[in-house]
Amino acid sequence: MCGKRSAIIGRDMAPGSSNRQPWASTIAGRIVLNGLVVLAIALGAAARIWGASVAGDIADVSAYRHHVFLVETGKNVYNADTRYPYFPGWLGIEMAVWWVSQSTHWLFWWAIRMVIVGGDVATSFAVWWVAAGSSGSARGRLAAIVYSLSPIAILISGNHGQFDALPTLLSVVAVGLLIGRARPVPAGILLGAAMALKPFPALLLPIILRAPELTWRARLIACTLSGVVVLAVTAPFLILDPTAVLRNVGGYGGLNDQGFGGVLRSLWLFKDGNIHLPGEFGEEISATTRYVALGAMASTLVLLWRAPIPRVAAAIYLAFLATFGGISAQYLIWPVAWLVIADLPIALAIAYSIVAAAEAIGFYLVYWPTMILPETPFRGPALTFIPVFVGTQIAGYVGLLGSYVAAIRRVAIPKLMLLPLAVCLAATALAIVPVIAQIQWFAMEWLRR
Repeated sequence: MCGKRSAIIGRDMAPGSSNRQPWASTIAGRIVLNGLVVLAIALGAAARIWGASVAGDIADVSAYRHHVFLVETGKNVYNADTRYPYFPGWLGIEMAVWWVSQSTHWLFWWAIRMVIVGGDVATSFAVWWVAAGSSGSARGRLAAIVYSLSPIAILISGNHGQFDALPTLLSVVAVGLLIGRARPVPAGILLGAAMALKPFPALLLPIILRAPELTWRARLIACTLSGVVVLAVTAPFLILDPTAVLRNVGGYGGLNDQGFGGVLRSLWLFKDGNIHLPGEFGEEISATTRYVALGAMASTLVLLWRAPIPRVAAAIYLAFLATFGGISAQYLIWPVAWLVIADLPIALAIAYSIVAAAEAIGFYLVYWPTMILPETPFRGPALTFIPVFVGTQIAGYVGLLGSYVAAIRRVAIPKLMLLPLAVCLAATALAIVPVIAQIQWFAMEWLRR
């Protein structure tokens, strides 16, 4: 017996036995793997900084300087000659960056671009933290690498200079505090701060209100506090002129740059040579598809009623992008952070990032070529890229639809939710009817050209 016991012990302690600690769990393994993640984030940061330096002071970045000018001259940004579709939180950042740039003699456009880049780099660390807490350290590292090197995130935060990464950062940290530690107070404050920059994180409110991983108390505290923060930040402007604020923020119909509207716009440009859709058609298609988007998002919410917050957030943003006709290029970054965090294959986040980047590049080549290509004698006129624009819009929209379908697959629908789902789908179908009539009119006009 003693001999047999010794033999068993010897086999258990032999090199390569199952009791050996996995290399990834050792101190050396963690240091190496975490170092690789930090390296990937550094490379992503470098790509964003390079993109910012290539694009410079154009498009939305120039508009930020105009907002500062309006405030400096004593004007209300919500009563100006240009629309200000954000809550005042972003205006506070614009003014703070302006004052810093004046005292440090930095160029304003460079300073504000670096704030945006810094926020997106911080988002890489945020998704690492949240994904590791919900799905393990391996998924956390992978999420950070994929997000930091995501081409659409690099384009939007680096080249384009739009600041959607900042509300995304605050939203991701807020959700991390909710699902990992059930801390609704700081989560609600951060979510409110995110909405005070841009309204799109408000789409997370119904997701949080039905979150099965949270108590009702936590849900209500987080959502109520977020609304209080937005009201507090917006109060001075609401007191001054509430109609102007609602008109600018609530009445913004978006642009027909990407998604469904982008496909139509590219086809019209190809056929007619006009960079805008005919007449009022662009505004009209944005108005009617708004209701389709609401129905699609409501259906998605019901369909994923028992799913975790990150997965529902990814699917809701994809539903919006796939059905609303007024998608701007920067909206394409919205699902990326949630796709890498959610309980979905990481390949979906990679595939979406690639097709979204192709879609954005096709748009930039025609409308803002200096955003991605330095001015050189080798760069052709913008209109020579129209066939590329058409191809990338169609391929990108197909990829967007595919990403949405992948995000809602393999879900178990509670019997109690079948009736609400049927109602939401019926409402969506009714909302599509006028859109079909608009598409028929567009097709007839397109064929006449």
